[in-house]
Amino acid sequence: MSTLHIISQNVRKNINTKYKDIINSYQDANIICLQETGVLKRSTQIDIEATTNYKIYSSDGENMARGVCILISKDAKEIIKKQVPATLKGNFIHLEFKIESKKYQLLNIYGPKNNTRPQTEFYEQLDKYAELINVKTDVVIFGGDFNLITSERDSKTGKNKIGRRIIDIFNSIFSKLDIKDTYRYRNKNTRVYSWTNADNSSATRIDRIYLSKYICNKIKETLYIYPLQDPTIKVIN
Repeated sequence: MSTLHIISQNVRKNINTKYKDIINSYQDANIICLQETGVLKRSTQIDIEATTNYKIYSSDGENMARGVCILISKDAKEIIKKQVPATLKGNFIHLEFKIESKKYQLLNIYGPKNNTRPQTEFYEQLDKYAELINVKTDVVIFGGDFNLITSERDSKTGKNKIGRRIIDIFNSIFSKLDIKDTYRYRNKNTRVYSWTNADNSSATRIDRIYLSKYICNKIKETLYIYPLQDPTIKVIN
């Protein structure tokens, strides 16, 4: 069996000036989910696909959206960029592909903050979209910067300020996709954080990777590279 190595990272604004460093840092990764990428330039896409072992797909950040991209190894076949509702564009991207005859559904998200896009409306639309994804036979990978947490274990203060309505929607999405938090699968109670405020008084684990429940027993490792970095997982495929 081969190893599927998945990275999620928030690049904070501009993929076009950072992609070379990202690719050099994660050369053994099959999948790199990127958030806050802005607008992907055509010249960037051409350079990546001509000089590396990756193809790149984007949902560009325009208006109040921030942009998301996926770098995926050319070993993946039959890649389809799925059409998503207009209300999700710029914050969400969905690829379908095959590796070694196994079909995958890959979702990458930059969850909106209430000051950029209404969170409840966004996640209600995503909840409806989740119903369309084949979870019975395909492997679902859902990664990104969710900009919220659903458990007090993921907060340095032990508090979660997210309203009950959004948490309920989140739980509905996870139930429909039949996925588990890969870090919590292997680390039930360990506290680790991927974001902190300026004075370090508040920290949360808002960056996560989820995986189909039925394949979680094949997770080789899942980790956050200290200090305060986004998640990486390796799965025995």
